Amino acid sequence: MRIVIISDTRRAYARAVGDFLAWCESRGVTSLPHVQPLHVASWIEMQGREPVAPTVKQHLAAIRHLFDWLVTGQIMPVNPAASVRGPRHVVRSGNFHEVSKLGATTSQSTSVTPMRLAKSMTEG
Repeated sequence: MRIVIISDTRRAYARAVGDFLAWCESRGVTSLPHVQPLHVASWIEMQGREPVAPTVKQHLAAIRHLFDWLVTGQIMPVNPAASVRGPRHVVRSGNFHEVSKLGATTSQSTSVTPMRLAKSMTEG
């Protein structure tokens, strides 16, 4: 099972890197040392319009790993993807909904403690 997961991840990373490099080439960036954080951020923003956030985050991870490898190998001086932030992804399930509900009803200066959370769950 683990071998399959690693293989699937590598395949997904390879596809994401290939898509990014094709996108760069279509924008006139034909050499890896010319890739700037703005290029990576623009591509990630464009990706955010179609796939879901975890997929976009995986694409960004693939690009970061590529450039980390190039920096480690002294091919590039810095990783242009290092400063790029991916989309925010929040999973809401179980009691997390209760936490957000509690946060919406309390003032911002009031912290959500385990006791307040338990009290709100028994009240509601």
